[in-house]
Parts: sequence; C-alpha cells; structure tokens
Amino acid sequence: MEEGQNRKHIIEPSPVGYEDAPHTTEPPPDPTPRRTGSGRFAIEARISPIASTSMSSIQPRYEFRTWAESIDDVRDRIEALSACLAVRESTETYIVSSTTTRANPKVRTGQLDVKVLLTVRQGFEQWEPRLKASFPIAAELLREELFPLLELPAPVLERERYSFESFMDIVERSNDMSAVEVTKKRRAFTIAECITEFAEVEIAGRKLQTAAIESVDMGALKEARRLTGLNAHDNINYPTVIKQTIGWFLP
Repeated sequence: MEEGQNRKHIIEPSPVGYEDAPHTTEPPPDPTPRRTGSGRFAIEARISPIASTSMSSIQPRYEFRTWAESIDDVRDRIEALSACLAVRESTETYIVSSTTTRANPKVRTGQLDVKVLLTVRQGFEQWEPRLKASFPIAAELLREELFPLLELPAPVLERERYSFESFMDIVERSNDMSAVEVTKKRRAFTIAECITEFAEVEIAGRKLQTAAIESVDMGALKEARRLTGLNAHDNINYPTVIKQTIGWFLP
C-alpha cells in the first residue's frame, strides 16, 4: 500500500438512508455524451453554464435504504403492494470523503448535487438538499461550500472556474477524496404514500440491489417499512456503501 493511503481506507459504520426520489414519469433518454476515465468516473462531455440553486425551500425528507447482493424478499413485497410507476437508468459519479459520510455529493448530467445528513430519528435519516450547481463551477463555490460539507480543507484553487474534468483532477490528486462511478436501474413505486424504490446498482464493478423508502411523514414511513419488510434490514446510505465497496474505513 502506498504512503498516505491508510487514512483513506476507512469506513463509518453508522447506517443511513435513501439517495434521491425516483421520478414518477418516464424521463427522456439522457442526450449527454460521456467518456469514462480509468473506469472510476464518468466524464460529462457536454456541460451547461454555471448555475447554483438555493435549496432553502425544499422540506428535508426522512429516508431508509438497505443493500445486499440479493434482497428478493423486499422486492417481492414491494411489487405485490404497488405497480411500478417509472423506470430510470443512469450513470453517476459520487464523491466520497475520508472524513465523513454526512455529505452525499454526486454528479449527474453535468450537475453537482449535494445532500447532507441533518439528524437520525427512530432509525430514519433526514437528508437535506444543500447545493445544486452546473459545471463549470466557480472556485469560490467549491472553496466556501463543497469542501466544508466534505469536512476537508480546500486545496489551492488556481482557476476561476472548474470544468468537470478539472474538478476530477483535484479529486484524483487527493488522498482524502475519491470519485466512484455508479450505474443504476431504478424502479419507482408508492407504498403507504411513501416514495419507494427498488434498484439494481453497480458500484465500481460491484453489483448490488437496494430498496428505499422516503417521506416527511414518520408514521407513513414506519408503515411502509413494516409492509416492505425493511424493518428486518439495516439502514445504510450511499456514501457508506460506496466507501465499504472501495475499502475505506473510518476509525
């Protein structure tokens, strides 16, 4: 193992939640051309102008997500309780930090999207959308918003704005960040008035299944967890399972 890698390869054991709400209508195919570098991240070849969106008007939702190589028991319950409302496939790049799993940054179709964990209540995690910005992204936004959420000091940023490729260069040079390609085939359902998802996911070549529920209503979430059988499983978020997959461990 090379010097400096020991502090990267750590994992936080706390279980956590649902990545994002699946769409309720079938989306059009993603027209953005991609190329893949080193098999580790997907580079967006066409990037929209800089744009940062305020998340202050969005009500944070509680989430519960589980993972396994096979969770057919949960899938069967979900399919018995609800028709599939939509199917969505995507390839996304997640940015993980060696210091935390409380921030969940990802890049999809040229946009950086960051959610943060606010609290854990009765086994459910409350995640708040904190940042949406399109590449190229201003260095000030990376320095003042993204790196504090990752609980990392910002590196020296010599450019005024960063394309996705130049931002990935920063990540690749860091011992405390990693960019991980994640492909998903997600199916959306509604159970007990909760957003419900079953998905087949590949993380850095590892194939997994995941199921999740999401809502602002704690009572509805408890009922959905019981109906789907998720109450027999652990609640584990995307940053945690990604760090487990790539071999990172937190003290």
